[in-house]
Amino acid sequence: MKYTNQRIEILEFLKEFDGHPTVDDVYEGVRKKLTRISKATVYNNLRFLAEKGLVKEVNIKGVSRFEANLVPHHHIICIGCGRISDYESEELTDYSLKIAGDIEDFEVETTDTNFYGFCKECRED
Repeated sequence: MKYTNQRIEILEFLKEFDGHPTVDDVYEGVRKKLTRISKATVYNNLRFLAEKGLVKEVNIKGVSRFEANLVPHHHIICIGCGRISDYESEELTDYSLKIAGDIEDFEVETTDTNFYGFCKECRED
């Protein structure tokens, strides 16, 4: 894989970003260093990096979000404000993979679970 300046900046942005940015978020962040980069270039590079397993794409309510955290984890998603937080549980991952082992004619490689509810701030409103 060729590491272009755009790919390096996108990866750096994702590693430093606290959360799960959209394509627009990544574009706005990377554009601060690469002023001539286009949104299409950011989008295409994010897809490429996800296909190569260097970033993870998370689709929440039809919106693609990206992250550099490749450690197996799950997501806690607030229905109220849309905040997404990582939730690491080796026990849940192992249990999910064990259950998935019963699926016939399909070999599961990885699993993640989304939990939907309301964060503390939204519950207080």
